[in-house]
Amino acid sequence: MPSRGRWRSLRRALRRPVRALRIRLSLDRRLRREDLRGDRVSIAVVTYNRLGFLRLALESLLQRTDYPGHEVLVWDNASTDGTADYLRGLADPRVRVFRHPENIGVNAYARVFREATGNYLVGMDDDVIWHPPGWLEAMLLAYRRLPRLGYLAANVFQDAYTWGAKEGPARYHGVSLGGGQWIELGPTGAWCSLMSRAVYDEVGGYRERPALRYWWFDRDLVMRMRARGYYKAILGHVTVYHAFGPHCNEAFPEHYALKMSEVDPADRHLDAPRGGFMDHFLRHYHGRAAPSSPAPGPTA
Repeated sequence: MPSRGRWRSLRRALRRPVRALRIRLSLDRRLRREDLRGDRVSIAVVTYNRLGFLRLALESLLQRTDYPGHEVLVWDNASTDGTADYLRGLADPRVRVFRHPENIGVNAYARVFREATGNYLVGMDDDVIWHPPGWLEAMLLAYRRLPRLGYLAANVFQDAYTWGAKEGPARYHGVSLGGGQWIELGPTGAWCSLMSRAVYDEVGGYRERPALRYWWFDRDLVMRMRARGYYKAILGHVTVYHAFGPHCNEAFPEHYALKMSEVDPADRHLDAPRGGFMDHFLRHYHGRAAPSSPAPGPTA
């Protein structure tokens, strides 16, 4: 007779295709891009002492976000590296800047989203330094086509310098949306994530934990969404560059050490030698067409 662990694995294996079938049957095939008119999206970026990444992130965000109804809210956690001067010099009318007198880490997302005017919310890390053209419209369209989807993250490039904080491929199950588009059911992250204001408010939004600056605030929100019957996914065909990990953060060692000491002390091994990340990124990604997606595509 199979052990309890094997029964659990069997149930998990059967649940994936059943869930995929339900999602495909619920897909709104009538929704088109023109139906997005009137939707407003608020994009929140929280930063602390990483001007080099923030500059790349905002340049990419502002240049490659052509969806007309959006605003960008930048929350500066009392940076001391020139970030405040850089943000004061931004003249883009889409950008609103908030400067806080101390570093409150990811707790800032709960506060900055209170200032958002959009009926859809995007949280973006300041180390998401490359976006594909049309990324926001594609994420919004996919989100709106999928009833009961609570939390949708962009896919991430993975190379010798970063794994983008995404789990291994065995943790995901792909579901086709048609036309070469798909989602991946499995672990998500807050690196570049979309949710509706209605769902966000229904589950109580992001919370604050004053005793910690860096904690799994996104996991806390997603668990409350799942308790109310919503699911989470990654949009497989929309891929950003999330510069995550020790190699990418070689220029910001103090920040990275602080964050990882409070979140996860484990350090993953990557093949690239220490040093040279920025040269690698500028040579292969910045200002160039997107490399082919790292994702294998839908499995169902």
